[in-house]
Amino acid sequence: MARAICSGFLLYFFIFCVIIIFTKQEVYIIERRKYKRYSGIPIRVLLKDEKDGSFKNVDLINISLGGILVRTNEDISIYQIFLVKIEIPLEPISAFKNHDKDVIFAKAIVWRIEADKENFSLNNNNNFFYAAMKFIKIGKHEQEIIENYLSNFEENVPYE
Repeated sequence: MARAICSGFLLYFFIFCVIIIFTKQEVYIIERRKYKRYSGIPIRVLLKDEKDGSFKNVDLINISLGGILVRTNEDISIYQIFLVKIEIPLEPISAFKNHDKDVIFAKAIVWRIEADKENFSLNNNNNFFYAAMKFIKIGKHEQEIIENYLSNFEENVPYE
């Protein structure tokens, strides 16, 4: 009888430990991002290939202090480096009265690319793609400007 109770206890203890381990792993996976993401923020983003070209307008899907997710029909490759021009309107934070926008420059690397599946067609040469880009060079002051602007919004709430 004591042996059955002991083995039952060990089984419950094992299950309890497994639950705790998996719970900790799930929490780790959920909180793996370093920065909050903000969707639908009224910011204009332009990209320019690091080597050549001119700035081209892209659709901003979301932004964080660590990078951006954009939608574009431009030819983009994984690990390609871009100069990013971010135009932030000064309406919510009127720090500069003489200008209508703050312009920030940063360097970013394409981290992930995926097709816009809702609008994708094999017959279309003008398909759109989502490109996740990580900032690899951005000044501390520029990050502070972005952070101050984003503090006017809630995380992951689409603004129009």
